[in-house]
Amino acid sequence: MTPLALAGEFYRAQARRDRRAANAVQSLWRSADPMDLSGWFDEHADELVVAILAAQEANAAEAQDYLEAQVAEQDAAAPEALIDPVAFTTPADAARSMAYSSSVLTAKTAIASGVPAAVATKWATKRLVGLAATMAADAGREATQAGMTSARMDGWVRMLQLPSCDRCVVQAGKWFAWNTGFQRHPGCDCVHVPVGKRRDAPDSAIDPAAAVRAGQVKGLSKADRQAILDGADPSQVINAKRGMGTANVFGRDVKITSEGTTRRGLYGGYQRAADGALTRRPDAGYLRARSAAGQLERYRRLQAPRLAPSECYRLADGDQDAALRLLLRNGYLTTGLPASQAA
Repeated sequence: MTPLALAGEFYRAQARRDRRAANAVQSLWRSADPMDLSGWFDEHADELVVAILAAQEANAAEAQDYLEAQVAEQDAAAPEALIDPVAFTTPADAARSMAYSSSVLTAKTAIASGVPAAVATKWATKRLVGLAATMAADAGREATQAGMTSARMDGWVRMLQLPSCDRCVVQAGKWFAWNTGFQRHPGCDCVHVPVGKRRDAPDSAIDPAAAVRAGQVKGLSKADRQAILDGADPSQVINAKRGMGTANVFGRDVKITSEGTTRRGLYGGYQRAADGALTRRPDAGYLRARSAAGQLERYRRLQAPRLAPSECYRLADGDQDAALRLLLRNGYLTTGLPASQAA
């Protein structure tokens, strides 16, 4: 079985266990009395915690089998130590506190602000279910990475199964060193593909544009989706959301992003001509900004604002050629425009 096939098998087994944990806490929470949520929690907290910790321990234990299978498949060195599954479970008191915050505290806060009890408990259900699944998945991921370290593997690549969120789609297939932490969001179900030698890293990348066209990417705005369908670089569009803000340009408020605007970034460091050619930006026009704490940022940023994809479409006002020119100028398109649109 190939490394990717092993990872797929591991992913599906972990996902089933994550769902079972989520289903268990959801079933328990359904019996909660909105008139006495704290009393209900005191009575059922141990059952909630056990459901979560059992899934964590099982996921961590399975990581050992997964790692050994990957080592055998790749002819890598055997792990120098075994994974201790219990070590990857959350302390019971902490798990209890997290479950309380996700369920009772979420519901009570919503009810206190005027939300109907039935709606508030549904919100809490979503938070509690997400917590259980994420905690279970985290245990499997953390145990896998510890095992990779024990086997002295070079690193790992990220693997996902569609449908997935926009943030994970652009990370799929990327190489990470053995000591790089697994960046995830609540509800993330991506897994490691351990790699003994970097030169042997398998290709687990997803074509983000194809996934968007197939409707397999969650979390995109209408404008972001349209930008990608129009040929914009999915990584540039999706990552732009991290630095969103507003700026007043010539008396008009516009949506901008600070993502990629340092001299090290593709947009911040280069200008792209209508034919797609890149030229280095001149040294003038950069400024080292200050953080919210008043400290100077490490890298200088381009002073000219970078429009968000949605702003490119708004300013184009229905003119597709104008929208494409704005997308190109703001670093979302990676190739040149047809001559008819380059004016």
